[in-house]
Amino acid sequence: MAYDGIFIKAQLNEIKELVLNEHISKITQASQKDVSFQIRKNGKNYELTLNADPNFPHIVLCVKESENLKVPKSFCMLLRKYLQGSIIKEIRQIGAGFKRNINKDYYERVIKITFENIDENGDIKKYFIIFEVMGKYSNIIITDNNYIILDTLIKGSVDNQRLKQKNIYNLDSISNKKELFSETFDGFMENVNAEKALSYLNGESFDISSMISKIYAGISKPYIIDQLIKFIKISKKEKG
Repeated sequence: MAYDGIFIKAQLNEIKELVLNEHISKITQASQKDVSFQIRKNGKNYELTLNADPNFPHIVLCVKESENLKVPKSFCMLLRKYLQGSIIKEIRQIGAGFKRNINKDYYERVIKITFENIDENGDIKKYFIIFEVMGKYSNIIITDNNYIILDTLIKGSVDNQRLKQKNIYNLDSISNKKELFSETFDGFMENVNAEKALSYLNGESFDISSMISKIYAGISKPYIIDQLIKFIKISKKEKG
């Protein structure tokens, strides 16, 4: 199963049931590429880990406590400063325009976790962790409630300007794909015909799985192929 936006959507629905409205009791870092948030619920310690390893970036919730680096990195220390003792209020996927369409569901491989904490003055403060699950460009970002970037886990990437500290976090420049599940049939066929024509002009064969993955967010080619095979099998049974 490909780790695409559809898989992440299903995974987050399960994770939410255990972590929403729970306190962060501990924040650890087992490697240069991950951070973990520990909560305690129903007598068990759960650990929500965000791993930005370029070979397999992922999010996972487990009951096993990971080891901690002997000397935590500055990013982990910053998380402890702002998020230790905070409450997880929301976990969702976001995409381009998410700040304008706050109630829209997205299927991009970008996860936003909302935390609420109380500062030294007794005021409630909101922070966001944004996890971009993008292969070798994966990163973990912390922002304040105005989406101003406070820090990133991975520094010095080719995307460093977009994710520079004190910049306002913005996905529009890298996340401009459409949402397949809100697409109309006419809109879908328009894209199919346009991509067919482009393939013909370039002397290339038309691959519908590549076309869907290219235009629509969060859908991997293996998932598309699997669904097409299922559709063909169902169609054959109905005809037979």
